[in-house]
Amino acid sequence: MTGRHHASFHCHPDQVRPAAQWVEETSAELGLRDGDRKRLALVLEELFANTLEHGRSRDGEAIEVRLDREDDNVRMDYRDPGAAFNPLEIDVSGPPDLENWPVGGMGLRLIQRLATRTAYSFENGVNVISLWLRSS
Repeated sequence: MTGRHHASFHCHPDQVRPAAQWVEETSAELGLRDGDRKRLALVLEELFANTLEHGRSRDGEAIEVRLDREDDNVRMDYRDPGAAFNPLEIDVSGPPDLENWPVGGMGLRLIQRLATRTAYSFENGVNVISLWLRSS
């Protein structure tokens, strides 16, 4: 399956699981392997949780998720209307010190290890986090 797939979810905790299920099912249609589909759904859950906790979005505002196949990659764009924040600027490249681990950051580690490429932009009051995963 090719083409861009789009879904919109209300910025509310009860929407996290449906959004993750949509990502997992749609990425399967786009040819992503089982383990990568599950990891991509987990990334979506982490991004969604960060939006709910830190993004200053209001209940009911839309979080948009787009999936697309680009050559040998599946691209996910996660769009939230929260305050401008680029999570990709946070350095989580070193080995984790689990005894002194701060709250958060595990989703960022997952993104760095899973994605072949990442990008961030702030467009018209919306955060856009993009990541690409090899599909074959």
